[in-house]
Amino acid sequence: MAQNVFGILRESYTDVHKAKIHQVTKEYAGRTSGVDIDGEDFGAITDLYTDCGIAFASEFTKRMLTDRARNEEVYYYRFDHQGSTSVSDFYGAPTLQLLKVLGGKVFGQHFSEGLGVSHADDLLYIFKQNMVPVSMLGSQADEDMSRVMVDLWANFATYRKPTPKYDDGAFVGEALARLEKPWRPAKLGVSDGTDMALLKNGGVAFEKQGTFQRRHEMWTEIFMETGHVR
Repeated sequence: MAQNVFGILRESYTDVHKAKIHQVTKEYAGRTSGVDIDGEDFGAITDLYTDCGIAFASEFTKRMLTDRARNEEVYYYRFDHQGSTSVSDFYGAPTLQLLKVLGGKVFGQHFSEGLGVSHADDLLYIFKQNMVPVSMLGSQADEDMSRVMVDLWANFATYRKPTPKYDDGAFVGEALARLEKPWRPAKLGVSDGTDMALLKNGGVAFEKQGTFQRRHEMWTEIFMETGHVR
């Protein structure tokens, strides 16, 4: 596990790395031994790798941008819509599984492993996948989320804001008419996660992210101690 978490060779493994692996395993799986990666602890270990490999880097980059690019607005988000298809259904999937997923869509059947929202799932809702002859959007909820995503990205490309408003106060973009609040830019010093937009349920939401932020601080401390960040 240390090789994947810290990007080190086996011969570089030290007692510090061992202690940190015990720390994070305890945090996510609730214990330091007997972890069943392919069984009951699959979700916990998935969260561990997601946080250290993607979530930490995203939050770290957001903090640097809001600190150093103060004249520019930074829009930070997490895609939380679990649709009828996920990129995770294709990663490492055997041929029969791929045929089941893609073939099912031809006949209006949508099969998914239901592993959660995956890295790059948001792309399925912004761009049509030309390498496959069928749509990845298999439900009305998927279609609604896609329309919102397209309007958000088109607005940002046009106005440098994902949720600009007309003079009458309405949001620009037909799919955004039901939004209750605008997508606010990230701010320097916000540590409770409320500057991270959650894209889900066909809209944009903001919620306190206590666990997310606590774990980010844990990973920051770990990566500083192991020399990965300064």
